[in-house]
Amino acid sequence: MICIRADGNSKIGTGHIMRCLSLADALWEQGKKITFVTAEPYFQQLILEHGYSCTVLGTTFDHMEEELTLFLPILQQNRP
Repeated sequence: MICIRADGNSKIGTGHIMRCLSLADALWEQGKKITFVTAEPYFQQLILEHGYSCTVLGTTFDHMEEELTLFLPILQQNRP
């Protein structure tokens, strides 16, 4: 399992999400299972349409330190 932590929204654009989706596609072709984690739901549907699971933390992309209490249990559960 590979967990990709990526963000995109109207302020920072789609570049990070799109690059991570390309990386996920390449890893998937190698037989890896991929899951995404994002702060906000802006591109959750796009990620799902590409066939990957996506957990939205409900935080803001520019305060990553505030999401640790939400993100760490996801890592412990999935063991990426």
